[in-house]
Amino acid sequence: MINDGAHRARCGAKLLAITVAAAVTVIGCGSTTSTSTTTSTTAAAVPPAAPASGPASGLVPSVTLPVGSLRSDGGKPVPGIEMWAVPTNYDYTVEYMRNQLPTNAAFEGLAWCSQDINLKVGSTQWSWGDTAEMILVHVSRSGSVTITRGPDTVGC
Repeated sequence: MINDGAHRARCGAKLLAITVAAAVTVIGCGSTTSTSTTTSTTAAAVPPAAPASGPASGLVPSVTLPVGSLRSDGGKPVPGIEMWAVPTNYDYTVEYMRNQLPTNAAFEGLAWCSQDINLKVGSTQWSWGDTAEMILVHVSRSGSVTITRGPDTVGC
């Protein structure tokens, strides 16, 4: 067995700790001995209270996307529709967007319509408006957010 004090002295008291997902691996420098510990935790996705400055929607400028989000319309934007690729997981993205949206209340002068959550496919959608103008914000487990704004043949 390695004398822990001597090992630390040889390595100059340098140990590298790498944390990946819920696994913690500790490796001593210059040693072929490693220790691996796996823990299982359930952490809630908690976004910042005030959204970090990610890109703003062009259709709903008061709404920002998570930092690192990129337009995913293939360089061919469609009027009234924004498609975004987001780098954050589904739960975080849903909370991040929800924190900016007035669910159960009017938004940008449009009446509240609904919140639709489909856990089976992993999607959450909020909507406001009527046939003259609708705003829809849709978050998908596939790593996308779609924002639409404009007339809607069905409305709420």
